[in-house]
Amino acid sequence: MTYKPNYYPLDIKGLSEMANISGRSPRDCVAIEEASQKVVAESEKWLIATKVNWNGKNYNHDGITASGKLIEFGFTEIQQADNLFYSCIPPKGWTKETTGYWTTIKDETGKERMSQFYKGAFYDRDAFINILK
Repeated sequence: MTYKPNYYPLDIKGLSEMANISGRSPRDCVAIEEASQKVVAESEKWLIATKVNWNGKNYNHDGITASGKLIEFGFTEIQQADNLFYSCIPPKGWTKETTGYWTTIKDETGKERMSQFYKGAFYDRDAFINILK
């Protein structure tokens, strides 16, 4: 479980160190976002978004919850971690790989079951999972 930043087409070395209206430099903003995303990607207990999409539709207001889907998949110890994530333990053999904003979650056979979006920016933090057929 490692986090791979995805800076394409952004070259972080070329970002300004001059503070902008947020009081932070563009380089600082990228570093903050990357650190947040790395924590989620590399957490020993998995962090799975509470918001869920199913076949492209947002179901957060239709009674379908991410925790319900996690239970169906066999996740255990599902607890609210913060306003965006559940902390949980995956079924044996499940894996995840994160590049940039996206995490691919595969079952024990290697079949992709979920993809998770997480943007760790302090000014626009958001996360959701797509449940795949």
